[in-house]
Amino acid sequence: MLFVSDGCLGLTGYDPISLEANEVNYEADIVHPDDTETVADAVEESVRTGDSFTLEYRIRTNEGKIRWVWERGYPVPGDDEPAARIEGLVLDITARKRLERALREEIVFTRRLLDVQRDIVYTIGHNGRMLRWNDRLVDVTGYDDPEIAEMSLQDFFPGAGDGAGTTVVHEITGRGAGVTTELTLVTASGDRIPYEISGDPVVDAAGETIGATGVCRDISERKRRERALERQRDELSRLNRINALIDEIIEALVTASTRETIETTICDRFTQSRFYRGAWVAERRSEAGVAAASGTESERCEEGVRSEIGRAFRENVVSVVRPAAGETAPAGSDRPTVLVPLSYGDTVYGVLVVEGARSDSPGEAERHAFEVLGEVVGFAINATTNRKLLLSDVATELTISLTGTNAVFVSLSERLECSLTLEGIVPIDGQRLLCYLSVEGTTPEAIREAVATDPTVSEPRVISRCPEQSFLEFTVSAGSEALRLVEYGATVQSMYCEQGAGEVVVRLPPDGDVREAVTIFREAFPGAALVARRTVTLPAQPVVDTRRAVTESLTERQRSILQAAYFAGYYDSPRKTTAQELADSLGIASSTLHQHLQAAHSKVLGIVLTEGTPSSQIADTEIPR
Repeated sequence: MLFVSDGCLGLTGYDPISLEANEVNYEADIVHPDDTETVADAVEESVRTGDSFTLEYRIRTNEGKIRWVWERGYPVPGDDEPAARIEGLVLDITARKRLERALREEIVFTRRLLDVQRDIVYTIGHNGRMLRWNDRLVDVTGYDDPEIAEMSLQDFFPGAGDGAGTTVVHEITGRGAGVTTELTLVTASGDRIPYEISGDPVVDAAGETIGATGVCRDISERKRRERALERQRDELSRLNRINALIDEIIEALVTASTRETIETTICDRFTQSRFYRGAWVAERRSEAGVAAASGTESERCEEGVRSEIGRAFRENVVSVVRPAAGETAPAGSDRPTVLVPLSYGDTVYGVLVVEGARSDSPGEAERHAFEVLGEVVGFAINATTNRKLLLSDVATELTISLTGTNAVFVSLSERLECSLTLEGIVPIDGQRLLCYLSVEGTTPEAIREAVATDPTVSEPRVISRCPEQSFLEFTVSAGSEALRLVEYGATVQSMYCEQGAGEVVVRLPPDGDVREAVTIFREAFPGAALVARRTVTLPAQPVVDTRRAVTESLTERQRSILQAAYFAGYYDSPRKTTAQELADSLGIASSTLHQHLQAAHSKVLGIVLTEGTPSSQIADTEIPR
């Protein structure tokens, strides 16, 4: 070094004299080792060419600190060489370097922060051209950064007039405030995604709007929720109106006196509703369960629907059928058809076929409403059939052979080589019957053991026994021959089974469908055969009038309890059944039994003793809701 200014001490911590005396070598002792080669090459090149140079590099101070410096060197030519010496200036730029580094880190941090956002962040110019964006735009659209750099915001939202970018900028420019709108983003592959786009103005130093920056948010999930909520509101509104319709039908059934009136009422109400095109009732016409339609609307029934009707008879479950609509299919063939079994217990009287007026299928709540309707209509048909049989002066009597069937009492007589005679039968709810039988040729203990594994028969209760004969109470449930007949509306007059052979005599109303009754019975017990059919005359009018008065006066519950008490020997002397035993058989409390019996006794005695039925004593018909 020929000359070093006094500023060297403050910059490097070395005395300028030490550098001038070559006690300290600038390149070896002060320049950072990693930058020594760079500095040496620049000086060497300058000496060789005679050109000035500018460098930024690091030095180590006398205290061991690292500083950044900026150096400008000028070669001074000699007599015979381009650079006899170099003069220059070295400035401390450590503070600037720190600011630059902080700025770079801030830029990187900001970029990373934007790139991890789930929303698209953008900045556009006054013409909508893309200036800045985060990685989310690349991920969503499928375009790469070079492609996006050549695009405008409106290219991503092509369906918004002059383009979303122009629209947003115009809105911001005109209002001087942020805007928010909903548009559809189109990806490179053509996918369309609903987005909410918001933008705020970007202004220059003069306060003029030169572009916009904002956020684009995917609102697909929100739109799905909105559509789902709208569908739920529609379904709830529709369900409320359908429930109101079904309530009207149920109320109308109270006054219906015949099965035909019941079915006509249902079909008329559904046909008048704007939710359904029509309704009709399919009737059972064969042992195989194939349904034959009845009613004017049946002409629209396709073969696929007919087969489903047969399944509805067999399975007793509400179902929805949507026929496949081809190119030549008639209008409306894509609309669903609802099949509703009209059932009481396990007996299906018919299938209500309801043709929808809309293409969407019924929801779970609507199906449940149809299930309730089917049960109520089945109950009403059963009650009407029983009432007609009780109040009529004639009836159709059927004798059905049970020999060779799997009927529980026939099988029991064959296994134990005994005979069973039905003495009485009492329905106690929609799923059970109390049956009272005289048994000869075996013991109650043997019968208990024989029926222990039969799910349709509970453990029999012994009412009385003697060496030759026992009198037993059975509780039978779904699947028994007696229950199927009672559910259909028939009354069992007698049943006798002996060593595998059996016969049952039942009565139907005079206009009862014999073929349907026999079909139902044969489906439950293959091998059953109709032996005889005849029309019988019932007791004279005074007796019929008394029976009518009793029937109308007693509730179904009171009538069942009164019959059970009679057949179980509650009124015998001495009593064969106590009140507690009878209550246990019926599944009720003893106090409840006495209340029902007292009420029933009062009504029956009132009819007999006063030859009439006081209106205050007639109970309303019980219909489950």
